[in-house]
Amino acid sequence: MRIRDTPAGGPYPPAGTVVSVPIGLGYRHKGVVSDRWYCGKPAVFSGSARRGAVREEPWECFSRGKPVRDDGYPSALAANEVLRRARELVGRRYHIFDLNCDHVVAIVHGQKPESPQVHATVAIALIALSLGLLVAAR
Repeated sequence: MRIRDTPAGGPYPPAGTVVSVPIGLGYRHKGVVSDRWYCGKPAVFSGSARRGAVREEPWECFSRGKPVRDDGYPSALAANEVLRRARELVGRRYHIFDLNCDHVVAIVHGQKPESPQVHATVAIALIALSLGLLVAAR
């Protein structure tokens, strides 16, 4: 499957825009729109456990048939700089705590690499564990 360069057009967000798809329980898989196109749709950069690394993949592979939401453009960096940063990450191994989809989006937009979704999950797990220990202590 070859991803090629094609001029922008159609109903897709411009290169560098953050997009996301629902993955369940209120979580979203995030990516950054590329300037390369495949089969009439832009490719998307993201880091996912499914792929095991940061990849630039066709829109359809990123979305997996789910509705894609435009989450905006969170920085003042030029699109070519965002894309350069994204391409530098391609091939780097996915890690839930160090390089997941939230981290990729933050890094390529020049922001602090953190994952609000992982932070929320850890907080919920700690609360559940604490409640479980309280109930068990009674």
